[in-house]
Amino acid sequence: RRPPPNNDNNHQIVNPTLVYPHSVHLDTRTARIQPDTTSLDHSLVRNLKMARNGNVGIMGLLMVGFTSLVASSKSSPAHQPRGHVAGTVSRLNSRRAALHNCLRLPVVGLVANPAFAFENRLQVHIERYPKTPGPQPKDLGLRPDGSLKGCDFVKPNCFSTSPNPDDIEGELYKSYMVAPFKYSKSREEAFEDVMKVIKEYKVGQDGIDGGGFKIVTQDAKSGYIYVQFESLKKGYIDDFEVAVREDGVVGVRTASRLGFLDIGVNAKRLNYVADELSKLPGW
Repeated sequence: RRPPPNNDNNHQIVNPTLVYPHSVHLDTRTARIQPDTTSLDHSLVRNLKMARNGNVGIMGLLMVGFTSLVASSKSSPAHQPRGHVAGTVSRLNSRRAALHNCLRLPVVGLVANPAFAFENRLQVHIERYPKTPGPQPKDLGLRPDGSLKGCDFVKPNCFSTSPNPDDIEGELYKSYMVAPFKYSKSREEAFEDVMKVIKEYKVGQDGIDGGGFKIVTQDAKSGYIYVQFESLKKGYIDDFEVAVREDGVVGVRTASRLGFLDIGVNAKRLNYVADELSKLPGW
């Protein structure tokens, strides 16, 4: 026969829904777990505030959240009688709050911030996305013969006035190669015209380049110009290059860094520059 149940607190039967985190059911419409800063020291609270203000890097955010979780788990004795329901619920709330901060803070660091976008971007309120500019190609710039590079992998999100050497044999360059611009004035004047068109570029024209643009390189001596254009929502970067040559020819290349299709973005940008140059004398 079993002995009668002991009345000691260590053997009290407690509702398991108040003890185990995975069994606790809260009505989110009426109850919310608030951070319990009483279990954190002042330095951790300060770090959390710094992270939310954007003063801590991504790795710092992860460390702050993890440290908060560890600190909250150590704020009370590990072995308490199961009858202490109030203390158990308090620990659960504290740990959930710390875990909530741990999961939420890195997201704050990864969300795109308009402050890091180009200054001439469209000033509109949009839903924020993580920026995905893509890696910058390492072989941009002028070739020894003064031409620009072609389009890698013959993708439809790129146009160039010069072919890649590997694309000549199979005439693959015909899918992306366009005719160069031509001018009948001095090279210096032509270079200034191109710079004028780029500086006065209308951000958001035809629904593209809402993220603005930045002139990275402008070398009048070599005639080379390099500009980065950014999409409005997700921060995709397109590379735009111009080579003003001395023989009255202007080479152009515009390409997306990521993806395969660009919904006509590069074609619209190239046509805009061509149209604006055609309005000037000598083009």
